[in-house]
Amino acid sequence: MPLSSLEEPNTGGYLKDIDNVLPFWEDTWKGTTNNKEYTFQFTVFLHHSYNFPNGDYYYIDRLVGKFRVIDLITGQELYNDLAVTNFDDYKIKLLSYNQYNEYSFALFDDDTHCGNVIEFKLIKNPSNPNQVEYVSFEYSDYIPTLDCPYQNQLDIPMFLPTQDFVLTRQ
Repeated sequence: MPLSSLEEPNTGGYLKDIDNVLPFWEDTWKGTTNNKEYTFQFTVFLHHSYNFPNGDYYYIDRLVGKFRVIDLITGQELYNDLAVTNFDDYKIKLLSYNQYNEYSFALFDDDTHCGNVIEFKLIKNPSNPNQVEYVSFEYSDYIPTLDCPYQNQLDIPMFLPTQDFVLTRQ
């Protein structure tokens, strides 16, 4: 079944990158906005197994990402998870893509950030394959956990940029 399929495969099925769209992203991408430098690194996990508690499972070619944020005024590193290598430690996951070169991602934060989920898009630049545009930052549905110290979603520390900007392949 193609990776672009909107259906979940049957048990043992495989959502495969038959269109070969994932290798484009496997690289380091940098950009600057609001006096901060953002570095994103994307990795592809081929034939990754997803297992469900009821015993069902399927395989998927999965694009995941990690990032670092540097405050350019102070030189302080605000966030960095570039050292992660295990699939489960990557917080950014590709959700979907379309024929208009728009790729939708989500950041699934860990328990220290109350399970906050942020969605954003990266759009390929058709005239420059070494640039993509970061757009459409938005908070996803939020259900606070009992032990979350923050009263509302906007109080939770968030290190992704909230404005559009360009990332360049390094």
